Amino acid sequence: MKVRLIASLPFRSLNDLNGIEEVQVDLIELRMDYSDNLDSGVLEKLIRFRDKILITVRDPVEGGVRGFTDDEKSSFLKLANDLGVPIRR
Repeated sequence: MKVRLIASLPFRSLNDLNGIEEVQVDLIELRMDYSDNLDSGVLEKLIRFRDKILITVRDPVEGGVRGFTDDEKSSFLKLANDLGVPIRR
């Protein structure tokens, strides 16, 4: 059995991606619930990291930071999925 190392990182802005290539883990969970809004434009910037990242938008009842409507989350995650960026609901 191979153990995989996953880092969970808050995502507040594109500056949070600086140096992400050097992070020595198998997978990075980007916590989008730390962001002020679910800007779909950021997804295009994340495509180049799609083999190393997984994006999540946690609800406050799940320990998330910001509350987004179900429609906001659904639209954002659908677009991420359509672009090939891995998601977790």
